[in-house]
Amino acid sequence: MIILGEFKFCMRKSWKADIMDKIRIKRVGSVSVSFVFFVVLYIVLFFATSYFSSHGIGVIGRGVSIPGIITALEFVVAIAIALSDYRIGGWVSIGLLSLSLLSASISIITSGDLRALSGVMYNVASIVGILMIRRGLKNERKLADIDPLTGVANKRAIIESIEQKIELKRPFYLLFLDLDHFKELNDTYGHEEGDVILSEIASKWNDAFKHYGQLGRYGGDEFLYITLEKDEDKVKDLAKRFIRVLLSLDINIDINVSVSIGIVKYDGENNITVKKLISNADTAMYNAKMNGRHEICVYNDSLSREKTSPTASND
Repeated sequence: MIILGEFKFCMRKSWKADIMDKIRIKRVGSVSVSFVFFVVLYIVLFFATSYFSSHGIGVIGRGVSIPGIITALEFVVAIAIALSDYRIGGWVSIGLLSLSLLSASISIITSGDLRALSGVMYNVASIVGILMIRRGLKNERKLADIDPLTGVANKRAIIESIEQKIELKRPFYLLFLDLDHFKELNDTYGHEEGDVILSEIASKWNDAFKHYGQLGRYGGDEFLYITLEKDEDKVKDLAKRFIRVLLSLDINIDINVSVSIGIVKYDGENNITVKKLISNADTAMYNAKMNGRHEICVYNDSLSREKTSPTASND
């Protein structure tokens, strides 16, 4: 049984950031079941309104009619469309409302019946309302996707991005980047100074590589980077550029901060989970760490996950 709506009302500080999750999304490919359901429902309501209006059916009482009630339901469903898929739902709901607006306008022009004018004004107000809702959702989602310390994608956002690519079976490479000696840095200079350095590193990496993929903070001093580049040698070169950018930073401390990078490929064919893919990239990263610092390792099934190297155990 498919649950189309699951409403979670929370009394916590970040409730606005979760607004798109009020309607639980179950994805089929790149869209949600909820999104498809509400679009179909809106279309049904649209034709129902047209039918009742054209046949003059549905007057319940003074100032109240079935077409009017259905029009109000259309607006509610349009909001549900915007909420169920924040990426395209807003524009789709505006498009559907625009069709209703066009239909009402044509009805006035052809019949000369100005009673439909209220419907025109209602649709205009609805479109303005959806635009305001979409803008608010976009801003809230953007804030919810960003790691407040580093300014790059947070763990939830980067994992969601990986999940979507796997669902679409879109090939990509995943880089697992772990900063070496960072615990020593925090212990020596304090977490406040460590946060400043971590933020600077993430900012430089993001500026240098945001056009080639997506960088996200996985946790602590660990980062994930997704690239759609298909050539393994070019991905290795990209990883080496991460190292060069780090080496170019003027970090005025006595501890040499380096990075170990693990690389794993998703070929778009197997049914690997996000957890397993990240685990494989993590395994490759630890093997890079065992080979020294500023090293790169591409995952294969023969790699060991055991941290047996003294070098690896330092961080």
